[in-house]
Amino acid sequence: MTLDSYRRQVKPIIDPVVAACIRLKITPDSCTVLSLLAAAGAGIAFYFYEIGIGTICILLNAVFDALDGSIARAMDIQSLRGDFLDHTVDRYADILMICGIFAGPLCPWQIGVFGLTGVLMASYLGTQAQAVGIGRFYGGFLGRADRLILLIGAGII
Repeated sequence: MTLDSYRRQVKPIIDPVVAACIRLKITPDSCTVLSLLAAAGAGIAFYFYEIGIGTICILLNAVFDALDGSIARAMDIQSLRGDFLDHTVDRYADILMICGIFAGPLCPWQIGVFGLTGVLMASYLGTQAQAVGIGRFYGGFLGRADRLILLIGAGII
């Protein structure tokens, strides 16, 4: 079971944050961009063996990534364009974080390329399922939320 299946249980925690973001006029797109900047920060930090900073940046990426869709739904402005932007930025974020890990001293590049390929293929298969009419599939062995929690946990350890 992936963490995406717990969205309903997390909603009471996220809703007050979403309400505050709306009051502060923070848009879903700004959260999406902030998630990308946090991912870039994580990749750069991992490249320079700054594991603590990289872990904090992954946590920020996860928070902003969770907020963008929640804010859009709360404001009733969700759109195909926003969904496309979110998924595109998520892939670039995955690339930046994983490349930072294997381009630096944290793991051999062969393992990093294998991990990056797995992440990108899992995402591709989910969008292909949507394209052929099966519906967007967020499950699988490790969904994006699972991967982020795994990376945060590994960074803490």
